[in-house]
Amino acid sequence: MMKRFMGRALFLSSGLCVACGLCMLSSMCVVPVYAQSAGQDMKDAGHATKNAAKDTAHGVKRGGETAYHKTEHGTTTAYHKTAHGTNKAYHATAHGVEKAGDKVAGKPAPQ
Repeated sequence: MMKRFMGRALFLSSGLCVACGLCMLSSMCVVPVYAQSAGQDMKDAGHATKNAAKDTAHGVKRGGETAYHKTEHGTTTAYHKTAHGTNKAYHATAHGVEKAGDKVAGKPAPQ
């Protein structure tokens, strides 16, 4: 059991040494390479700003449309509820007036 453990430790440590050696070797051979010029950086920044402005505008437009539709729906619902309540009140008033007229005329209430 101990031999197998020691063998693994040796194998892992040797692999670690090789990996560290490769990292050190690659870091010594690094040559600074610039992928683009300052002018190209400025162009990229301008494109990024343009795209960000477009994204913001699309978000504002979508939010405005959503608010418009929700307001329209709420207004329609309020209209229908008001119309229903008004109709109900009209019929209740008409029925009350009819009963009051019957009482004034001295007609008996229907059984």
